[in-house]
Amino acid sequence: IMLLIMGLGCEDEKEDSNLISDQNGCYFPVSATSISEDEIKQLILGKWEWQCGRIMDRAIPPPDNLILPGSLGHSIQYEFLQTDVVRIYRDQKLLEEHIYDVRKFKILPSDEYDVAYLYVDDGGAMIYHISADTLFFGTGSSDGRDDLFIRIQ
Repeated sequence: IMLLIMGLGCEDEKEDSNLISDQNGCYFPVSATSISEDEIKQLILGKWEWQCGRIMDRAIPPPDNLILPGSLGHSIQYEFLQTDVVRIYRDQKLLEEHIYDVRKFKILPSDEYDVAYLYVDDGGAMIYHISADTLFFGTGSSDGRDDLFIRIQ
């Protein structure tokens, strides 16, 4: 199932060497983490609010590829539970529930690093960055969508 990822709000200012910004002030983490699968599963627990996104499509150049606050008129939150259920909220009202899993693996046996993937039902998205307050994942590396969330709980 395709992830419902839309929302409200980008941070106006941020100073962090692991973030890049576009001309509209939407910040995206670019550093990969070297934490374990279990650590990711612990970090992801809680409630996250969508901040901004970008569509990675060769036919849609920047800045037209950005999805910015207010473009949809509603907020989206994800709540990851210890029971491997993710609840998706629209304007703080429960919209859907899905099963999720986090896995780390090498794309090719010769790869130096493992990649981390977030699976919701049958669909997967690469976790580019996760920290105590930032979650950045998506399918943008293959003409898809990348989304940035911040922790709210």
